[in-house]
Amino acid sequence: FSVEAKYKLRWDASPKDKVRWIAHQKRVNEHAKEESTDDSKSNTTAIASSLDEPKEFEPEFKPIIQFPNATNLEIKRKNGTTEFFSLTNAKKDDENDQILYEFEIRCSFREHFELDAFPFDCQDLPIIMKLGGKTTYDEVRFVPENGVFAKLSLVHCVFT
Repeated sequence: FSVEAKYKLRWDASPKDKVRWIAHQKRVNEHAKEESTDDSKSNTTAIASSLDEPKEFEPEFKPIIQFPNATNLEIKRKNGTTEFFSLTNAKKDDENDQILYEFEIRCSFREHFELDAFPFDCQDLPIIMKLGGKTTYDEVRFVPENGVFAKLSLVHCVFT
């Protein structure tokens, strides 16, 4: 079965993340100023300037997300965003600044269909998402945000 899904992962930002984020924002702002002055110059200057675009912000911890039962996996930035990672400031005194990792996937998932009661059977269609690398359950785990782990849109669904 084919899926298009949006994911938002978040975790507490480290002190290094905060320093990196501030430096990154400074580079982005400087680059934007350079581009606005390059608009009045020749195309060759603008092309050279685009080669110096700031790299994406990379937090200290970068999760390796795996979908073991997926094929033809395509991971891309969430629509309307320019980066995978961003830092959001704490909204309350008792909260920490957070790293947000927002992305979309498009892929097909494999699952063996159970046809014992065909045509009246019911199928589970699992989307298996794992955190790869050397992280352990004690260090990192997936938890729902505000009690919601996933939302399903049936707009383009062909299942009934």
